[in-house]
Amino acid sequence: MCNENESVPPTTEDATEPRGQKRRKKKLSRLQRLSLAVNLELLLTWIQLSNIPPLFKMGIKRQILAMYRHIFPEKRSSERRRTEKEKPPKKKTDSSRGRRGAKDFPGAPRELHPLDGVKTGDRCRCGGVFGSTQLLESVQFLALPPIQVVVHQCECVRCSSCNLVRRAQLPAQAAKRHHPTAVSMVALMKYGSGFPFYRMERFLGHLGLSLRASTQFEMVAAGIPAAKPVYEAMGRLGALGEILQTDDTSGRITKYERPEEFAERTGIFTTGILSILGSHKIGLFKTSAKHSGENMTEMLKKRPPGLARPIFLADALARNFPKVVEDATKVAKCLVHGRRYFVDLEEAFPEQSKHVLDSLGTVFFNDALARKHNLSPDDRMLFHQAFSGPIMAELKNRMQSELDQNLTEANSRLGKALRYMLGNWEGLTLFLREPGAPLENNAVERLLKKAVLHRKNALFYRTNRGAEIGDIYMSLIYTCELNGVNAFEYLTELQIHAESVKANPSEWLPWNFRDTLNHLLGIRDEHAPRASPLGSDGTDVGSAIHSFNSINVRRIFRSRACSLGVPSSIS
Repeated sequence: MCNENESVPPTTEDATEPRGQKRRKKKLSRLQRLSLAVNLELLLTWIQLSNIPPLFKMGIKRQILAMYRHIFPEKRSSERRRTEKEKPPKKKTDSSRGRRGAKDFPGAPRELHPLDGVKTGDRCRCGGVFGSTQLLESVQFLALPPIQVVVHQCECVRCSSCNLVRRAQLPAQAAKRHHPTAVSMVALMKYGSGFPFYRMERFLGHLGLSLRASTQFEMVAAGIPAAKPVYEAMGRLGALGEILQTDDTSGRITKYERPEEFAERTGIFTTGILSILGSHKIGLFKTSAKHSGENMTEMLKKRPPGLARPIFLADALARNFPKVVEDATKVAKCLVHGRRYFVDLEEAFPEQSKHVLDSLGTVFFNDALARKHNLSPDDRMLFHQAFSGPIMAELKNRMQSELDQNLTEANSRLGKALRYMLGNWEGLTLFLREPGAPLENNAVERLLKKAVLHRKNALFYRTNRGAEIGDIYMSLIYTCELNGVNAFEYLTELQIHAESVKANPSEWLPWNFRDTLNHLLGIRDEHAPRASPLGSDGTDVGSAIHSFNSINVRRIFRSRACSLGVPSSIS
């Protein structure tokens, strides 16, 4: 008889195999998986460029993707469920503990502190020799007001006989009361960060600077002649996009002049449009009585007739899909909106909702794998066809049988969710038939957060002109964010070169304005330092700001009062 408390003797294989060898096998298996994951993109590219017949290429790719997908376990749900017995995953600790070094601030001004009394080659008291000089960097964070005042003092003389006054001439940029950098800062605070004018006025008041809310609006309005041509050029270029995504949210204009064609419509909407054209992304905002589908119709009218039909993605709301849009585009619909119904029904219908969420979770996991390894649009579609297609087909059959066999009431909450998915199935599964088709519309949802942030803080626009100014600045700022461009520098350069911008706005887009500046300034090397003129004397904007800040900060910290006032003259 065998006592149940006695331990089961190990098998021959387990007994003879040392514990260290098991660990080495596990480590080797993990390294093999990592090597396959790293070389997947390179391997698919090599197959595509080889002289293998197209039919065999497709078969080889399917086998490689199947082998790759078999290694990774399927994520069974898109919801973050965790039982009580399961421990939360340990967070990966950062050795820097939140601190950032000097290398994380490449644009910060550097101040050199020379070493006195010792140089390379000198003898140490121990008998050794000091080596070559090195730099040890430490970071110090300083604070300055976002807007500062400089008082220009011009010498003048008066004739004692005829009272003729002769005065020194100001530089061209100094003649403007509001410098382009100040205009850009107010626009960035207001439309980029949701900082209302009245709050900015109060904040600057704490720093001893008086700048009324009405003056701030005049400042941003003065920058529109330079910004609007670029906004219109971005609209024309956005119509050429390969993927067009849109959505809208409610807007507020207190004194809105409603067009006659929308006299019966009471709502006001802010439409967000995201256009993807190659490696460039364009974000556009439009606040009016028009729905997102009507704004998209206007954009498609600017599209040349010879181009291929773009992919158009939105949620399944009827007003997003006018007849013109459906005929001129390949319609895709947001899978996350369909999934959201079952997330809300998970407590009431746990079994049915869990099956849908698990199935969609695997589909999104497959898409994450394809995105992680930079698969081409064709390979991504092939990957989804092989591993997401059967899941979606089984999900459709199960949802259809739920309604056909009367297992679910069609007018119940679950029935409406099922009918939503089945009724929009062609658009929800376009990623299985069209290369590059996205699964969800989250990118536009993030875009609209900027409009929602402004609405939350400023509450409303007062007039149509105010809404247009907000749309222009938000579009330029968000497009800069999408393309990794410094929005403050970009808005400043647009105002400095306003005449050139009006003449050729397509040359002043966020991704090519640096090349245009280099061309104007005669800089041939793309990596050469850029010198943007501040005034007629050719002073650089960036260096002028940095030198102004560094001199001002040194004076502040050296003075006993530690005041934040700006000196009237800078030497």
